[in-house]
Amino acid sequence: MEDKDAIEASLRNIDKRAVVEEYFLHCLAFNTMDDREEEITAAHKATFNWILNYNENTDDMKSNNLISWLRDDHRQKVYWINGKPGSGKSTLMRFVYEHPNTTEILKDWAKDKLLICPRFFFWTSGTIEQKSAFGLLRSLLYQLLQQMRELIPWTFSEIWLKYQDARARVREPIVWSIEFLWSALIRFLKLSDGKVKICFFIDGLDELEGNQEELVDMLHSIVESSTKDFKACVSSRPWKIFEQAFANIPQLKLQDLTRNDIWRYVNDSLNDNEKVRRVLKENTKLTEELKSQVTENADGVFLWATLAVRTLVQDINSTNSVTNLIEKLSDLPKDLDNLFRYLLFKLKTTTELEEQSRILQIIQARDIVCDFTRHDSSNVVTLYQMTLANYWNLEVTNEPIKLPDTQILEKCESTKNHLLNRCAGLLRVHQRKRSNQEDTGVRFGRNDVDTETFAQGRIGYLHRTVRDYFVYSGDFDKITKQTNHSNFDPHISLLRSHVLQLIHPLEPPKKHRRLDEWWPDIVLAMTHARFVNPMFKDSQIELLDHFKSILDWYWLPRPMDPLDNWARNTFSTYERRMKYRTEYHYPFLSLATKFGLHHYVESKLDTGNYPYQGGIPLLTYAVEYLVSRRSSVYPLASSDLVQILLNKGEDVNLIYKDLANNDETPWIQVLKHIREADRKGWIEKSETEETNGWIRIVEDFIQHGADPNVSFLKNMWDPAATAMDILIVVHEKYKLPSLQRLLL
Repeated sequence: MEDKDAIEASLRNIDKRAVVEEYFLHCLAFNTMDDREEEITAAHKATFNWILNYNENTDDMKSNNLISWLRDDHRQKVYWINGKPGSGKSTLMRFVYEHPNTTEILKDWAKDKLLICPRFFFWTSGTIEQKSAFGLLRSLLYQLLQQMRELIPWTFSEIWLKYQDARARVREPIVWSIEFLWSALIRFLKLSDGKVKICFFIDGLDELEGNQEELVDMLHSIVESSTKDFKACVSSRPWKIFEQAFANIPQLKLQDLTRNDIWRYVNDSLNDNEKVRRVLKENTKLTEELKSQVTENADGVFLWATLAVRTLVQDINSTNSVTNLIEKLSDLPKDLDNLFRYLLFKLKTTTELEEQSRILQIIQARDIVCDFTRHDSSNVVTLYQMTLANYWNLEVTNEPIKLPDTQILEKCESTKNHLLNRCAGLLRVHQRKRSNQEDTGVRFGRNDVDTETFAQGRIGYLHRTVRDYFVYSGDFDKITKQTNHSNFDPHISLLRSHVLQLIHPLEPPKKHRRLDEWWPDIVLAMTHARFVNPMFKDSQIELLDHFKSILDWYWLPRPMDPLDNWARNTFSTYERRMKYRTEYHYPFLSLATKFGLHHYVESKLDTGNYPYQGGIPLLTYAVEYLVSRRSSVYPLASSDLVQILLNKGEDVNLIYKDLANNDETPWIQVLKHIREADRKGWIEKSETEETNGWIRIVEDFIQHGADPNVSFLKNMWDPAATAMDILIVVHEKYKLPSLQRLLL
């Protein structure tokens, strides 16, 4: 009752209430929330019109008519669109969601109530939010609460009062959990009952990263807890889990209903090409046979038809005939994986295969890094990044130079053409929509966008099936072998690209102190550096030096602070760092240590130019993520790096002041990390280098003088204990053989 009264009181200050409501919406939103929907190919003209047009609904649709389901208040609350891979499910979902007829039909259903239609498009190649139930819940709540802001305080009643305080909003930003978001969604649905009609559109249930069964259970729970004012249209591949869950609800099998759409697409696409049109005029009968055969071979899979048509029109000339096109069509495999294999490898020269390999390895390298960092800001390679990584051998300098827009556009356009041709159209470049339409710079040819928008076009797979092919078919080894004889490493290429982006920015370079603008690229560059093949370590070290130097140029230092540096600002907050005047003499070297760059760290320590001068030692940074990475972009502690530091004279018992002005040593930090990991259940029983490499680090510490009898006082979490007590407790609990050997 007190909380309710307090919340009511907080709502009387209308201006403050608006600020806090906006804060909650801001915390729910994420950068890539709309990216997948934007990237889905718009339906070809007149395609899918039948699904929302009474006059065009086929006999097959009568029993599961989407129009009736959208309008009906008494039928099942879920409608399932399913189809084979590549049949156009996502395109159909976008078509239905955006079509004005859908809104009008749902308004008939809503009558005089507010209508809200949240949508979410799962994307297996995207960020963690794009492919998780966590992201789904954040997106749905954001869209719902954006329309009913008055329910924000009550949806988040447990934390609403806390964030009335501006200091709390700055110091303790909201960290969502899936359990909290789930309870908030259920609470919203109960609070809004009778006031609003809600229709979810959720595409790609099969693209969830995780347990699809839990997602289905979640959907069923929403349905069961909702009144007739809720419904959901969902789509997925016809996997067994979905067939069982949705067996008795309205549904359609997309590949059974799109023959006419595919024929129309084939007809229009062939006729849109002037050279093809001339060839087709020569024999009308064979032309109709060609169109029908493409449609038949596609078997309801739009993606197959798209790639087949592209292959037919590619390199066509006046010597071709319809017969030639039919013969060419007969060579194309009908299975998608075999078609991808044919398009990638058939009739390609050695040079073309090598270039294709470099492109695809760069795409894969970014996937690897983003899967590791789980950082959602830069999960794809942009056109400009690919250009700098693979197509533009610019000089690396330590001061930025703005290149002419026309030059950037020309190079990026050339890169785009190479991507499409070398990779047989299996990659695409997506240009984000501009937030406004004013003319802000040079424009280039038919790409009616400014330089930055065009250059920042995101390179991605044409379709999920393409990504699946590269991940699961086993052919990627064949692809990578094409560069075995060359001096190529994709992570070096991307590290170089990040350096060159700072040297040649798309906007005029300016000095500033906004580290958050660089941080996503810092994370990616440093992580790519860690994945570099050791045979390229000299290049890695040289590029990291340039990376540091160019960021030093950009940083606007505080005149009265001789130790001010951008890299220092990556360690905690300014207030916390400065409260006890924590020293950072080699901040970039400390950052390189946190990122596990042992070749770089070793090379710098070998120079003798980095003696310890105070502050937190490198050894402490090296063991910061000893047992678990938690939600970090940093890697687990590396025993190789720890060995390097110990061999260079780092002292495991060095006493220093931490950020809270407490006396610490690297050894005490190791023991604290072990206790925390035990308390929070992070220690794993499996014996692998990755999961229990920390035991080897403990052994190295003891061999270099760490005191096994050092004592810990009792605190609010743990009892008093010695170092050996802690290790014995962990051994008895987890029965780890390598730890047992250490204790003997």
